[in-house]
Amino acid sequence: MTICIVGICDSVNGTAKTAIAIADRMVTAGDTEFEQAAFSKITRLTENCVVLSAGSALVPTELFNATRSKFSGMPAPSIFEIVQEIKRNFVRLRTIRAEERYFRPLGLTVKDFLENQRSLDNTLVVRLSKYLEDARLGGQAGLQILVAGRDSTGSHIHFVADPGTSECFDSIGYCSIGSGERHADSALIVNDYHIAQPLNKALYLIYEAKKRAEVAPGVGRMYTDVTIISDTGIINLTADQIKELQKVFDKHTEVEEKCRSEMEEIIQGIPNLGGKKT
Repeated sequence: MTICIVGICDSVNGTAKTAIAIADRMVTAGDTEFEQAAFSKITRLTENCVVLSAGSALVPTELFNATRSKFSGMPAPSIFEIVQEIKRNFVRLRTIRAEERYFRPLGLTVKDFLENQRSLDNTLVVRLSKYLEDARLGGQAGLQILVAGRDSTGSHIHFVADPGTSECFDSIGYCSIGSGERHADSALIVNDYHIAQPLNKALYLIYEAKKRAEVAPGVGRMYTDVTIISDTGIINLTADQIKELQKVFDKHTEVEEKCRSEMEEIIQGIPNLGGKKT
């Protein structure tokens, strides 16, 4: 239950120069959800890459820490290589969780199980295989991760999800995760978002997408974090800068409401909409 969005923009010859990440601060821990003032879902992984997650707030820490240590001291590692390391750690952590829950109580490890399936009871093999296949990180829906960064080949967006697979969204130019995903994507589609957008316009369109997503269940409204990744590094927008984006959105919704009222008056004046014969 959240909304996380990444967009890339400011392209030159089809190569995006900048990535923008935005998220609420809705925290999910078990079956509890709440907005936390000091918690940001945008995590700096390296000096040129951030990650955002949807699902349990408790799971990504170990995953991200393991990935961060791999690239420690590297100023601008390949975003593709970062994604591959996240996927490796995703699968490793997923296996560890399955082993803790289902195999160790039976005195087994996953390695033991895989090596000795033929000597085990067939019913047990089927059951444990199902447990291993269905084990998820981050709750029933599974952990979802957005990777946003810039390297020598430009800015990139990757989506990582159970069971440790990924997709690159560079060609589309944006990707959303969380319960507000459809609302955010719809807003970006309606506004014709693409990687050739200049930075300021892209910032507003992604901010608007976050605001449109707030109607979805579980999306936080109190806080919004915005991070920009460019060739000068990673910067977080200040509260005052985000207030400026909010002013534009408020003006936009004010104009929309005025137009809606005018349209309703026009609609009411159209004759014969009730199906009466002339």
